[in-house]
Amino acid sequence: GYSEGIALDSAGHVSEGSGENLFVVRDGKIITPPLGASVLPGITRDSVLQLARDRHIPIVETTIPRELLYIADEVF
Repeated sequence: GYSEGIALDSAGHVSEGSGENLFVVRDGKIITPPLGASVLPGITRDSVLQLARDRHIPIVETTIPRELLYIADEVF
């Protein structure tokens, strides 16, 4: 692993990394914050979501509490 800044929204939920969108893998699902005021659209985000759909990997777009990062199977 390595150090990376993780931004939180005004409610304290995970929004994105210092220069990238954020994805959490937990129990076979990819979880990512929805687009909104604190999450910017990105080419990589669109690509990851499309690849996951093509492979029938469940995607959940929802707010992410920071505690989920500690119990995630993967974070990228």
